Amino acid sequence: MNTIEILMDDYISMLEDRKEFVEEKFGWRVMPDCVWNYLVQLIEDCGIGKPEHASPSYVVDNAVVNGDWGDFDEYKHTKKVCVECDADFDDYCPDCDCEESEEREETDEEFIERVEDDVMAIFPDERIVIYSI
Repeated sequence: MNTIEILMDDYISMLEDRKEFVEEKFGWRVMPDCVWNYLVQLIEDCGIGKPEHASPSYVVDNAVVNGDWGDFDEYKHTKKVCVECDADFDDYCPDCDCEESEEREETDEEFIERVEDDVMAIFPDERIVIYSI
């Protein structure tokens, strides 16, 4: 059996070619630079992996289609808060006895605090989170 050795730089170049192809040809979602750079860094640090899962089409297509990553707003929760003091609200406000509430989306800081132990990476400046890739 003949073995062909592919240099990491050449492999990364093939991955980049595949990424551009699927974005242009199929109109698949565009992978933000921070997600792409994270994927490339994982490959450089961990290696290419099993031959049956190493083709550029397998790696890129899987990351784009099955990867769970996106803008913070795609993953944020809303919560009920007091209209008077912004405290968490169940049936009434425990801080000021107010009975009026409103729905409010998590802030970026609240979102990061909630998910930071459950994700692969968070990019606050780009507002991107990676759950899986």
